Amino acid sequence: MSKLNPSLKIRFDGNAVEPGEIRVSHLLIFLTCLNKALRRTARLLQGDANSVRPGQPPRMIRKAVELSLVSLTHGSPSAVLGFDRVQKDRSLAETQFSLEILEKTIRGLELVQRDYTDGTLPTGYDPGVLNVWSDAGKLFSRGITKIDLTLNHREKTVRTSFTRNGLARIRRRIEQPQQTTALLGYPESRGGPNITTRAIGRIEDRQGDAVYLPSRETAKLQSFWESPSLEDLAHSQNVQPVPDVRSLFGAWPGEEDDGFEAAIDELRHPDSKQDVRS
Repeated sequence: MSKLNPSLKIRFDGNAVEPGEIRVSHLLIFLTCLNKALRRTARLLQGDANSVRPGQPPRMIRKAVELSLVSLTHGSPSAVLGFDRVQKDRSLAETQFSLEILEKTIRGLELVQRDYTDGTLPTGYDPGVLNVWSDAGKLFSRGITKIDLTLNHREKTVRTSFTRNGLARIRRRIEQPQQTTALLGYPESRGGPNITTRAIGRIEDRQGDAVYLPSRETAKLQSFWESPSLEDLAHSQNVQPVPDVRSLFGAWPGEEDDGFEAAIDELRHPDSKQDVRS
């Protein structure tokens, strides 16, 4: 791809932009969210059950989603940025994986902004990815009215527009309980609690994360930073109470004449026993 026709073009419209000019703070918000969306989609595409995990993603994912800014042009009166995939030291498989991430992320953004009935998310999307686009939507309250994304990786381009109305639909999806964690083309995950996505913490970003602590009777959502009680820990690990405390008798340190104290004295005074023998 050339600077005149980069792999990915992102166009910003609104009162906050001038022809070929956009605030660094606005650009930083969007590119940070875009990078997170790409990384989270990559996790799902490689088979992870959840897109949000603590710590840095594997090097393979970081390399696959790496982009270079190659152009900053203008429309009327838009700011248009051009990005290309970093080609250095990439195998054919890595290049295809990189293209798949870009395509699924951008196509998915188009789909999740539509009205829906069953709540099924497109391939490469889960509540963690939705939350990223919700964060990016704060630009719509800062003078940005529309963000167009165009992917030129095939003969037929992939285009989508991120809008205020689309953001509202994304946030309605976030508010709805997730009836299934199945993604298109991926197996359904069973056995977990049915909770809304607001209870799913973004543990790589915030301290206010929620975790699921199973107990014998009920499932409790607690703060990530709140320690569970001893009772909850015992229940979650199926620890049973001791029916008869006398069963613990005979444990360490043992009987009075078990030789324990004599062994300790010998370790403390090794020469004394030698003197007695001599």
